[in-house]
Amino acid sequence: MTRKNLLLTAFLITPFLGLVAIFWAVAYDSRADRRTEMDRAPRIGAGANETGGANAIGELMAGNRATGPERPSAAPPATGAGAPPVDGADAGLNPPTQPGLIDAPAPGRPGEFTGDVRAIRVTGGGGTPADLQRDLRVWLPPGYFDPANGARRYPVLFLMDGQNLFSYSPPAGGDWQADETVSRLVEAKQIADLIIVGVPHAERLRITEYAPHPFLKDVPAAGAEFESWFMGTVLPRVREVLRVSREPGKTGIGGSSLGAAISLRLASRHPDVFGRVLIESLSDLPEAGEPWEKEVRDAALPGARVWIGVGGAELGPQAHDRNAAFAAFSTALAESLRASGDPGRVHLELEPDAPHHESAWARRLEPALKFLFPREP
Repeated sequence: MTRKNLLLTAFLITPFLGLVAIFWAVAYDSRADRRTEMDRAPRIGAGANETGGANAIGELMAGNRATGPERPSAAPPATGAGAPPVDGADAGLNPPTQPGLIDAPAPGRPGEFTGDVRAIRVTGGGGTPADLQRDLRVWLPPGYFDPANGARRYPVLFLMDGQNLFSYSPPAGGDWQADETVSRLVEAKQIADLIIVGVPHAERLRITEYAPHPFLKDVPAAGAEFESWFMGTVLPRVREVLRVSREPGKTGIGGSSLGAAISLRLASRHPDVFGRVLIESLSDLPEAGEPWEKEVRDAALPGARVWIGVGGAELGPQAHDRNAAFAAFSTALAESLRASGDPGRVHLELEPDAPHHESAWARRLEPALKFLFPREP
């Protein structure tokens, strides 16, 4: 090939290569925009398959195991509790906003969420690196920023596994569709004007963080540490940033699977804080043995309003005996709580064919919210 032909060939393909580079840069930037703050930080821990869902039972059946924490090689500067709040103007947010609230967390772009979804950044966790960052997902009711509501305090529901409340976060099985459900119910005036705060789990360290007692070999149980972090960091930070009620009857906590286990622990040990409890697909954790059984038997929720949901096919249609034991565990909890006070304050929802999956928790969320947060006359 002559020098002239070489120059001509280079001249012709240069624009094509430039277009390829531009498309690649745009695609990479788009993907990066959709990663959470925790995704951007170096991965921590190992062996739990980076699940985004609450399906701990599915994780265990698949052979996934979480190990102890590994400190990231580099971590972003600490923010959140104890750090200066993020000012809305400095963060480039669209008004209205207020200090401490940042815009809708990734994954999430304009139009993806139903209603007003924001975030509050916190650090730490239970059995996790002290400078691990995560964004609490916050759904705000209509009118929250109206000047006429400036002195109003709202009921609040804290939910575990916050990644999967308002949007689908792979590789989870789906999401709770909590933003669509609460938006519809609030607009129809079927429940109280409610704030929902989703607390994201610690990804690979989810089992460690939520486990109230050891139940897997070589997997630490940091439920006590998570309790200290939640009560000492998450709750004060949310109360600092948002106008949430401090009345137990207007403060709820809940989750599914291991998220339900840690929620039950927190509610039982802090009845002066939590008067509304949402328990979905609570595992009997047979490997944990007597310590966990005793904690559930002794769960004290005096005066609390409690929703308990469970499926009859939590572990798959073929696991008849284990499914029966799983459902019986929640049934026994409901009976125990009913015996300790007004039976009407405890509701048990048993769906015979429901699996251990986000679709079941999403389906039961509407009646749960109606039961826990009825609209006052």
